[in-house]
Amino acid sequence: MKLVQRQDASDNILLVMISAIFSLLSVRLYLTLAHFPRIGSGSWHVAHAVTGGTLMILSTLLSISFYGKKIRKIYLIIFGLGIGLFIDEIGKFISTGNDYLFQPALSFIYVFFIIIFLLYWYLSKDRSISSKKHLYRAIDKFEEAIESDLQTSEKLDIINNLNSAIKSNDPPQVFLAKHLKTIIQSIDDLEDKRTKRIKLFWQKTRSLVYRLFKKKLSLTILIVVSFIYSLISVVDFVYLFSDQSVITSNLFWIKTFSDLFVSILFLSAIFIRLAKKTGLSLRLFQYGLLINIFLSQIFKFYFEQFQALIGLSISIIIFFGLKRLRQEKVI
Repeated sequence: MKLVQRQDASDNILLVMISAIFSLLSVRLYLTLAHFPRIGSGSWHVAHAVTGGTLMILSTLLSISFYGKKIRKIYLIIFGLGIGLFIDEIGKFISTGNDYLFQPALSFIYVFFIIIFLLYWYLSKDRSISSKKHLYRAIDKFEEAIESDLQTSEKLDIINNLNSAIKSNDPPQVFLAKHLKTIIQSIDDLEDKRTKRIKLFWQKTRSLVYRLFKKKLSLTILIVVSFIYSLISVVDFVYLFSDQSVITSNLFWIKTFSDLFVSILFLSAIFIRLAKKTGLSLRLFQYGLLINIFLSQIFKFYFEQFQALIGLSISIIIFFGLKRLRQEKVI
């Protein structure tokens, strides 16, 4: 059996991941502010992992019971919320003392989300598109026509997919694609007013960002971020080094050397940028951000717990911002 990837597969994974992160951070914040209240009495205690598991079961039942794009988004969000509540209690499952606040737990949670993100990244590439996949995608979008919500862009997308399927050498697929094309062309579509507003907003935002980067803001970002990261790395090292129980840990030295390597990449990027080699400097800077995101942050979550979120958020925003600007040849 050959699997056929959905057109919105990466979007679905992203929605689940965002929902999971939201529920995890929300429950952690609530428990911290409420001083970890217990749900239950006597020998009873209902862990929120149970709630998470219940939400995942509910989303599965919805997914196998109902059609529709809207209900799909609902059960994806519910599933993500359930994952967040469930994975938040991983400390209880990997510690002998059933410890919710087990220190390595956040590192495991972070690795889990890295794996989900890598899956999202892999699916977003959409490497091979067969005629069967084109046909699946076209049929999937017929749902909008059934709901009388077929927009112009969606209609064009269906027609393009059907045209690609018609070019195949499979007679049954060609026959089906031709008839579906005749049907979809006869259906009235709606003007993409919402899509136009979103595009207009993005064009204005992008234009503003481009003007800023053309004023050599990229160099300023490199210098400021590199300096701050290097300074924080030194402060972290001095602070953690003062704890004798920490410096004997291999994790401490792995974190230290990864921070040092990232700092070297950042500083190298600055000097190369000053030498007017913008492309190479930005690549080095992005490599440093990737090492920070996929390696250093694992150990930062171990030692710093949720305080590591601030640095992680900044690194992710800068990385994807620079990547997008490089793809569009702004810098």
